Amino acid sequence: EFMKRPWAILTGITLLGFILRLFILTQRGSFEFDEAFSTYFAAMDINALWAHLRFENNPPGYFVGLHFWMQILGNTDLAARSLSMLFGMAAIPLLNVIGVRLAGKAAGLFSAFLLAISTLPVFYSTEARMYAMYLFLTLAAVWFYLNLEERREKNLSSSGARGGFFLACSLLVWTHITAWMI
Repeated sequence: EFMKRPWAILTGITLLGFILRLFILTQRGSFEFDEAFSTYFAAMDINALWAHLRFENNPPGYFVGLHFWMQILGNTDLAARSLSMLFGMAAIPLLNVIGVRLAGKAAGLFSAFLLAISTLPVFYSTEARMYAMYLFLTLAAVWFYLNLEERREKNLSSSGARGGFFLACSLLVWTHITAWMI
């Protein structure tokens, strides 16, 4: 009976993750050291942003995304941090889909639950840095890879899965300096 509506359970888990992240997001003070650099770069016009990113350790993907995000939502702590919250929230159902595919419904829901409540994913979903985006893109790459392998085994066209995998991995490399290891 419990597992007859996994989408309802996943919705509840995702809502729980949202509530936890929103609570932490509203309790955080002003930007910390790295966040200040992220928003400082992102608030620049795009040409200045590219010029200043030469001095940043990480690739420009997150900063360019944050730049356009802040163009839409404004230059506030909440607006800047909300991009990470969006990626952190999107990772929850994506991990469920991967878990279901690899180990079944219960494993998918349990893994999504753990991601929804775990301290580090919750915290990094409320920080104006690239870590939640990094997690989401890693999960997207895994999902596309699993699709690619499944389609290859069934001798089906895999151009969409191949393109998605390439896109996710390319965005990963443009997001964090360690992404080449994924």
